[in-house]
Amino acid sequence: MNTKPYTDKLPQSIRSAMKTFAKNECVLVKQKLDTTNNQVLNCHYNVKQQVEERGGKVVNGWLLNKENRLISNGIWYWTFHSLWQANDSQIYDITIDKHNAREYSTFWLDDNKNIDLEEGISYNDIVIFDNKNSVKKFTGNCDVEVISSKVFWTLTTMQSIRDTSNYNGQYRFLRPEFPNNFAVLKEQYNVEVVNGKLKSMTVEQGVHPNFLFEFNVSLRR
Repeated sequence: MNTKPYTDKLPQSIRSAMKTFAKNECVLVKQKLDTTNNQVLNCHYNVKQQVEERGGKVVNGWLLNKENRLISNGIWYWTFHSLWQANDSQIYDITIDKHNAREYSTFWLDDNKNIDLEEGISYNDIVIFDNKNSVKKFTGNCDVEVISSKVFWTLTTMQSIRDTSNYNGQYRFLRPEFPNNFAVLKEQYNVEVVNGKLKSMTVEQGVHPNFLFEFNVSLRR
């Protein structure tokens, strides 16, 4: 295998939290960008196309955001991500990522969560706070208790977090190729998409804040 175990540079609290959450190990994954299927922020479709063209299979898990401003402030931010495992069992990260422009990607394997491009279902990002300052920054701004060394679901804007113990983290793409997700949106929140905008079918204004976790118009990563 071309992956390398990666634990020595991760704080013990982060390793423990991710091990409990993902039930697997952290590895360094070789980047392989010399393919046409490497579009930025499009990993799930990149890998799907790569498998269709060259065989192999999809490997899912969590890609570490290596921005110094996050890690230096005790914020460990991971994005649900797809890798390509070639027919020779070698695993590669084939997607261009400006936050991860290094020879290897830091990736936490997760065999229990998989991208579903038939139903249009993926997973939110996750975040772990590793010191008092990072916890303090979010305390009071969220409707859940913010503690260190615990995995939380988060939005890409990091404006809100959700507890992983009472939410499975899945969200649905609101895209034309997944018509069933629009039906689920209407059933759950009585909201429809009209001319590209959300429209409530009731007299109530706005939608429940959980909507932002459970539906999304982009593919994120």
